[in-house]
Parts: sequence; C-alpha cells; structure tokens
Amino acid sequence: HTYVLEWRKDMATFWVDGKLVLKKRVSITRPLAFIAWIDNAYAIATPRGELKFGAVETGAQWFEMDSVKIEPL
Repeated sequence: HTYVLEWRKDMATFWVDGKLVLKKRVSITRPLAFIAWIDNAYAIATPRGELKFGAVETGAQWFEMDSVKIEPL
C-alpha cells in the first residue's frame, strides 16, 4: 500500500493508495515528526474512567517499508 500524509498549516489529509480517507482542520503548534513501529500492546479507557492495559500474544511479525519521503509543501 501507499500512504500519504499532507500536513499543512491549517489542514491535514491522509491518503491510502491514492484514495482520500481523512481530511481534518488542524492548528499547528509544533513541527510534525515521523515515527514507525510495530507492537502488540493495547490501552482501553472506558466511559466510567477505568483504564486497562495489556498485550496480545502474537507469532513472528515484521514491518517492512520500501521508502519514506518527507518534503516541504
């Protein structure tokens, strides 16, 4: 898949395989950073204010990226 994030001064758009999947007005307060990871942890916050944390057992996993391109718009 190809993912594109356009982060502008007042708008962020997210594309997957050339299809727009999210468009959101934003208010920039600091520079955007890029982080990529894979994990099996989760956190749950219930409407009653309860917090639960845990991990899901999984088999072998990998995360592969062909390329990352960051450029000013």
